[in-house]
Order: sequence, then structure tokens, then C-alpha cells
Amino acid sequence: MPARTIVHPYAKIIAEKGSIEIGSNNIISEQVEIYNRNTSALKIGDGNTFECRAYIETSGIGHYNVINSLARLEGECLVQSNCIIGTATKIFDCERLSNDTVVYGKDNDKRTKFDDNSEYISTLEMHQDYLKRNLIKFHTIRDSS
Repeated sequence: MPARTIVHPYAKIIAEKGSIEIGSNNIISEQVEIYNRNTSALKIGDGNTFECRAYIETSGIGHYNVINSLARLEGECLVQSNCIIGTATKIFDCERLSNDTVVYGKDNDKRTKFDDNSEYISTLEMHQDYLKRNLIKFHTIRDSS
């Protein structure tokens, strides 16, 4: 596993046909499911957060995205960088989300966000430190080296 990527023990990462390449500084929370059912590699960039029970079966994810709880990314969709996928929203086959896209609401509405990611990046680092300190109290931790 890449440097500083935290994978909860109850997350599923399943490469059925092609490989799954996960970048550094990601947080993959409990009950997240990541599948690659394609022959090509599924590439996940750096600094992404996958919250509880998110379902990922996509062709690629860029850098510094937040995939909220119960979100579903299905088929050949592609998420570029700095996107926020809201709680219980769905991105379907062949959708391409450009940089800084926010998906929200029961109708999967989309808009562009206008702030930079500096606050998210500093919060991500604090979240990783918290998880690293506290997960070892309740789960066996494996070092990636």
C-alpha cells in the first residue's frame, strides 16, 4: 500500500480482471467497496477520501476528491481532481466529472466549486494522523514496507 494511505480493515478492494493502483495519502473508510471489473488498470490518485459504504466501480479517480458515504460510482465514469461526490449520490456509466465538480442532492445535481483545496488538504493530514493513532487501539495494523 502506498505511503500514508489508510485502509480500514472492513473495506473491500477487489481487482477481478485488471489491477487497482492506489496513490498515497488516501483514506478508505469502513465498508467501502472498490472493484475493478475491467481489464485495464483502475488508477486512484493521491489524497482522496472514501467515506463509509461508498461503492466504487469506475475507470479512474484523480487527486484530492471526497467520495461521501453511500455514494456510488458505477461503470466507465471518470472523476478528475478536487471533486466532491455527495452522500447517497450516483455517478453512472460514461459520465466524466471535470475538475472541481460537486455532485449533490437526490437528483445528482452538479455545480462547480470555487474555493481551493488548501483547507481540505490540511484537514486530510489531521484526519490521517487521528486514524493512525486510534486504529491501532482496536485493529492490527500492517506496515506497507
